[in-house]
Amino acid sequence: MENLNQKLEELRRELEKNPARDPELAKLVSSLNDDIGHALASEGNKPEKIKGLSSQAQALSARFAAQHPDLEFALRNLANALENIGI
Repeated sequence: MENLNQKLEELRRELEKNPARDPELAKLVSSLNDDIGHALASEGNKPEKIKGLSSQAQALSARFAAQHPDLEFALRNLANALENIGI
């Protein structure tokens, strides 16, 4: 769980350094961050919900790859951290 929080913080720092020029992508990243927060706060952390968030992070990573490689890397790390929380 600590690793996941660390990866979220890395993503936040990258977003602050390199704000997404594409408002849609910025909104998607913000939504992912909110969804992760809600999933972690909810009782039971349902495996399928966490897996869905990992997939969502991977999809965003692919979209960021060309225009924002630093964000892509942070998103990929976040997706890996979601997968590694034992789900």
